[in-house]
Amino acid sequence: MHRALHSRTTGLPNRTLLRSTLDSLLQEDNTPGFSVILLSINNFHEFNKTLGHSNGDAILYVLTERLNSLSQSIQRIVPIEDTDARLNYVANVEGVSFALIVRELDPDLVHALVLGLLRDMEKPFEYQGLTLDVDATAGIAFHPAHGSSSENLLRNAHIALEAAGSTNEKFAIYSQEIDPYNQRRISLLGELRNAIEKDALQLYFQPQICLDTLQVSGAEVLIRWIHPEYGFIPPDEFIPLAERTGVIQPLTYWICRKAFAFKKSLSDQGYDINLSINISARNLQDPHFKDQICKIAQECDITLDKVIMELTETAVMHNPDDAMRVMGELSAVGIRLSIDDFGTGYSSLSYLKKLPVNEIKIDRSFVMEMAKNSDDQVIVHTTLTMGHNMSLEVVAEGIEDEDTLNKLKEMGCDLAQGYHIARPMPANEFFTWLANYAAKLNPTHSIKSIK
Repeated sequence: MHRALHSRTTGLPNRTLLRSTLDSLLQEDNTPGFSVILLSINNFHEFNKTLGHSNGDAILYVLTERLNSLSQSIQRIVPIEDTDARLNYVANVEGVSFALIVRELDPDLVHALVLGLLRDMEKPFEYQGLTLDVDATAGIAFHPAHGSSSENLLRNAHIALEAAGSTNEKFAIYSQEIDPYNQRRISLLGELRNAIEKDALQLYFQPQICLDTLQVSGAEVLIRWIHPEYGFIPPDEFIPLAERTGVIQPLTYWICRKAFAFKKSLSDQGYDINLSINISARNLQDPHFKDQICKIAQECDITLDKVIMELTETAVMHNPDDAMRVMGELSAVGIRLSIDDFGTGYSSLSYLKKLPVNEIKIDRSFVMEMAKNSDDQVIVHTTLTMGHNMSLEVVAEGIEDEDTLNKLKEMGCDLAQGYHIARPMPANEFFTWLANYAAKLNPTHSIKSIK
């Protein structure tokens, strides 16, 4: 009986015993809310690969003892097994995934609890003279919001765990937006493919200006989807969906084709400005990405010297070897490269120096309040100094008032983007805006002065 309810490797309660405990909680009268937390050790396969499976099992036992010990200090934790012989707060759900139950629904408290648990779990430890590092992530589901049965709660916590791993976050909370089996998501996936094929998506363009001359230097290309039933669907809902299902490749090529055609129209009317296009970590895994981009550029009759491709720090560090290879190929054909949301990821400066990067974009979270917040000013100033010392152009995004614009100009920032300059707009409005901006900037000159 014991073997049927416990992991053979760790001796902890298994999924069967965990479900029994959850079912008992759910059957209580006036069941209070609680959280189900799944935690996974991401780099455990490295221990097995390097040290062998027998040592891997021993290391796993050490880690489970640490986790069980840490769990005892968590307030309101529910024992999964409480007998005279055993007191276990952790279940070994499968492999290197573990579960805890906590009588707490306050998101802030659960966030703090999980981050503290992960921090302590990831402390290096000694094993046979070696110092080993641990990398762990967690997924969270709340009862009753995310399920009314033990199976649903575990399923949704697992979905959150997978979402955290795929986005390189330390933890995620379940939501319908990250659920691949959610009916809306299933519907959107098929409709996104159809929208690409039928040109039902739209590109918007947000201007960037040079702070030294106030001339328009370029625009960021942004994707918009107005769904016939759901209305406006935020990119942060359908882009992750596209990334997880392989639709990101045709979507990126569709964006490039439309953006390059627009670039051709700009050039034909005398506007020689940059277009910045966001690309995904998934694009960097495509061995034919550079060739496809060159083919699309040739079909649209443009050169690539005014095309900038933006990647986040997280995308670059997701697979550094692929990133360096593909970025090198893109740079070799004239495409300029930009690190977007700089300061929010975890790239090291030493690694950044190795990449063929031309530009960094300071994340809007540091820019929006910098006119009032001295800490944000220090961060922005430090980033500018570092970027210029590395011969990089620096863009500030998220500018929403004149004070911020002037402060950035004083600091020597190169380029600026934000609602204070202009909101994103469709192609036809962008041409009108360019002409109006040129007339406003140089009222006594031809509007061609912006070009």
